[in-house]
Amino acid sequence: MLAKTMDRMFDYLNRYYLTNLSLKYLGETAMELFKTKFYEKVKDNLRHAILDAFRQDRNQNEQDKQLLKKVITCYVHMGLAAAKPQRAQDKFYWSGSTNLTFYEQEFEATFLTASKEEYDKKAANWINECNAPEYLHYADEAFQHEENYC
Repeated sequence: MLAKTMDRMFDYLNRYYLTNLSLKYLGETAMELFKTKFYEKVKDNLRHAILDAFRQDRNQNEQDKQLLKKVITCYVHMGLAAAKPQRAQDKFYWSGSTNLTFYEQEFEATFLTASKEEYDKKAANWINECNAPEYLHYADEAFQHEENYC
């Protein structure tokens, strides 16, 4: 919100002064400062909390899916090239050229690894404790639950 206010307040600076000097827009600078001053300090705890929320949801402990979606969207926004804060219909968002590298490196790789480990453990338990029809039933339930995120 502050980035959008700053961007509007200094619009002239963005359009003329910074452009003529080939400097980054204030929105891009605000995003970089957010990453270095805040995100870098909380990224491990944030990632752990998100992964824990997914794990709990998979174990039938209902989670706020809209909140999880917004947090994941933040990873995408932090990777935007030429990020610019926008506001439409009383909602704040970032616009720019999509670049998923930040999301892939900071979240997706860890998420996929953690998910694989979790399902490997579940599959091993199901194989040891269940006969074939029960195993297929549990595997189908897990698959159906994951489809609800789409």
